[in-house]
Amino acid sequence: MVVDLVIKNGKIVGVEGIYEAGIAIEDGTIVNIAKEPHLPNADIYIDAKRNYIFPGANEPHVHLGIYSGDLKEEVKTETAGAAHGGTTAIIHFLQDKGSYKEKIPQAIDIVNKNALIDIAFHATIGTEQQIHELEEYIKAGVTSFKFFLNRPEYESKFGQPYLDDGQLMNAWRKISNLGGLPMCHCENYEITKVITEQLRDKDPYPGMWNDCRPWYCEYEAMQRAYW
Repeated sequence: MVVDLVIKNGKIVGVEGIYEAGIAIEDGTIVNIAKEPHLPNADIYIDAKRNYIFPGANEPHVHLGIYSGDLKEEVKTETAGAAHGGTTAIIHFLQDKGSYKEKIPQAIDIVNKNALIDIAFHATIGTEQQIHELEEYIKAGVTSFKFFLNRPEYESKFGQPYLDDGQLMNAWRKISNLGGLPMCHCENYEITKVITEQLRDKDPYPGMWNDCRPWYCEYEAMQRAYW
């Protein structure tokens, strides 16, 4: 058997510790991990020179195109940067005021044509229509969903609609029944707004963002979401 690539003479970082071995890769997939005498022949060899070989990192919280509005371009640039840094998979947040029924396949098409690493999707849920369509989103491959509890803030900044607590409860119950995963951005916006105004006239300093959003703002919202 001749594989595409063998990386030899490395220190592999795995779930069971660090061990000296090599990796055989065929068609982009690891097909063997073994000591050098037991590795298959390859078209290309890379000597790791006893350096560490890490699994690719997964970044599960990424916003592409949210400020520029250009998802295609940021898929190109940001996945290139991620690959250089050893990140081989990211999860991007879809965010829209309307239905995702067309947005999901459009985003998948952009990723398939332009991404250099793997990309999956979360979807932000903020309308009754989106709650109604949750099953279709899951069938399309999006299984995790974000809900903002700092609700007025994101409406003012991005025009992102938000749900009241009763709608949140119904959405989470539906996601649970469908086998999906809900997640929350937990902040008490009313408190952070007051503190931000109090600090607005001060000169910027390291840590100002954290001081505007102290821990108890998140804790309060987490408790509200939990109950």
